[in-house]
Amino acid sequence: MSYSAWPFRALHGLLFAGLGSAIVGWEPGVFVALAAFGGLLGGHLLVGLAGYRRVMSRPWPRVEPVSRDDDW
Repeated sequence: MSYSAWPFRALHGLLFAGLGSAIVGWEPGVFVALAAFGGLLGGHLLVGLAGYRRVMSRPWPRVEPVSRDDDW
């Protein structure tokens, strides 16, 4: 499964646009930047969770049990 990068690029653009507009004095720019940051954080978490589930649902290799496990 492959993921598209355009939503992350768009959110990065919104983040920098919001920060830049907040620096020059447009107060709602802070909210735009915070919303973009939240979207980036949530997107990264969703992609990580999907990747984790994909890897962990693969078949596991057959491994022989440890014959002598008393040497701890």
